[in-house]
Amino acid sequence: MRKSILFFMVLGVVLFSCKTTDEAVLSEPESEDVSTIAEQINTELKDEIDNGEIQLFQYDEVLVISIGSRVLFDPDSSQLKEEFKPVLLELSRFLMNESDKIIRVEGYTASARVNRVDSWQLGADRAVNVLRFMQLEGGVDPTRLVAVSYGEYRPVESNDDDIAKVQNRRVQIVLVDKPVYQTEMMNNQ
Repeated sequence: MRKSILFFMVLGVVLFSCKTTDEAVLSEPESEDVSTIAEQINTELKDEIDNGEIQLFQYDEVLVISIGSRVLFDPDSSQLKEEFKPVLLELSRFLMNESDKIIRVEGYTASARVNRVDSWQLGADRAVNVLRFMQLEGGVDPTRLVAVSYGEYRPVESNDDDIAKVQNRRVQIVLVDKPVYQTEMMNNQ
């Protein structure tokens, strides 16, 4: 139990101290696999990265792919937009062969709106819909997928104005090492 708590505490520190891939030293990576994936995504999805639809953050063996919700979803909706599905397919292609990694899909929202029950549910629905798409359409092994909702409770900006709220509405796809016990369990089956 203490190891699990310590792992998530360390992971939280890692995620909050991430550098963008532009700032990260990709020529001397801690984990060649994650750096290679980041370089491939930077190359193949250059347009989406250049126009701000996707941001990449890397720290040691953790890769965070942050996608603004305005390109994935309509406001207060968890239905994936058709025009961004090819990009999710491309991301799935990069991630599907990294069998030693867990793919955690995180849903974030801005402050709750009147017509939505709560931001937890919206964040969860968005994360699950991205996860299901990656599994069913992208061919990613479902045993490697995890959905998480942070709702409105982990903003990157204040929720004081509409511009900041847009930045807080996002989905992040986080690629992390599988816990040792899970790897061992899967090998014994």
